[in-house]
Amino acid sequence: MIQVFKFPRETILDSHVTNCGFATVGQVAAWKPEYNFIINGDGWPDGGRTSNSIWYSEGGGKNQKQMEWRPWINFNKSNEYKFGWVIGTHFWNFNCVSGSRFIVERGAVNSQSWRWSPELNARTAIGIAYNGDLVVAVVDGYDKYKETFLDAGLSLLGLAELMIENDCETAMDLDGGGSTTLYVNGVLANEPNDDGIPGERAVVNHLCLRLLEIPGTEPPPVEPPPNPEPSSIPPIIETKELDGTPIGRYIKE
Repeated sequence: MIQVFKFPRETILDSHVTNCGFATVGQVAAWKPEYNFIINGDGWPDGGRTSNSIWYSEGGGKNQKQMEWRPWINFNKSNEYKFGWVIGTHFWNFNCVSGSRFIVERGAVNSQSWRWSPELNARTAIGIAYNGDLVVAVVDGYDKYKETFLDAGLSLLGLAELMIENDCETAMDLDGGGSTTLYVNGVLANEPNDDGIPGERAVVNHLCLRLLEIPGTEPPPVEPPPNPEPSSIPPIIETKELDGTPIGRYIKE
């Protein structure tokens, strides 16, 4: 399954990159129900306890070491977003998550995308369209070693072409494979697979958005307030004249 979402800037009410460390996206959705769109973030080195590259949460630098000129996307206090990659400029980041590489630059496929990760796999990508919309793609696919799960997924080149088809001027890939996970309105919205086992993988950080609306989805139902217990409803007393003519109603305390 391939899902692509486009969010105009004015529909992004709040943004947050987690600082809790390893957790599934589902756990974060339960901890932070105020955010109605949550995806996985950056990858991490084998045996590592932090992200591969630059990571900021609410102004705090969780990882300030850039890996291999990897890019990031930053959301400032006003929820404005932009990409960065030049080391030194990251000190102004507020909520920032890194990707592996730019797969789309100036509206064209990065010329090296065909060499990076050519296998078909699950993918997560984020981009900015020419009109400024935020674009997020979530692609399900089998694990590249097991080759037994769901659809074929996409290569990195295919992911770049998908982002261009959706008007991206710039886009980068986030961690993919078993990490690719999406929650919408507090509900799992894709089919993650952790090394051949259907289900979520704990990831090092997460991008959380509170959106005015999510195109193609219904908002979560609003539970009506419970009716008061009958015993708690004060009885209404009606008074009448002797001939039966009503003269008033009052609530008995």
